[in-house]
Amino acid sequence: MPARELFEAFNFTVSVEGFPEEGFHFASCSELAFSQERIGFREAGAIVPVNDPGFVEYDPVTLTRGASRNRMLYDWAIGAALAGPVFNSAGYVRREVQVIQRGRALASNGRSREIIQVYTLHRAFPTKFVAGEWDNNSDAVVIQSMTLAYDYFTLKVRKHADQRLATGL
Repeated sequence: MPARELFEAFNFTVSVEGFPEEGFHFASCSELAFSQERIGFREAGAIVPVNDPGFVEYDPVTLTRGASRNRMLYDWAIGAALAGPVFNSAGYVRREVQVIQRGRALASNGRSREIIQVYTLHRAFPTKFVAGEWDNNSDAVVIQSMTLAYDYFTLKVRKHADQRLATGL
């Protein structure tokens, strides 16, 4: 049986459709999760209920980073807020967002880490933007955060070291 490979949580990047890859870096990304409703009913007076799958709900994801002069995330968030539901439903502010898990080994370009797996958040849009908190008694960095809603996410996993993983980047 092959050894179990565990991925490090610190080694990830985030790519947002329409933004340059070097546009911003995130310090953290909340967990990607979904849950499915359980619909239980009793047939013909049965004591044990029959369970069927119901609606699926995807949890929002929150990205955090240190504040900088780069305002691309703010522009996306305020654009979504000002566009309203008509433009949002037409895809005006929805984007594909990829959370890219990287390994320790260098990729073939010698500059970045190899891609192990990619989660793609489909039709994501900002639901909350936090500019940060300021404190004159602290020397900490201002931290921005953005919460995204999305329709669903998919996963592509690289099976072995020789396989290339297309990310659309």
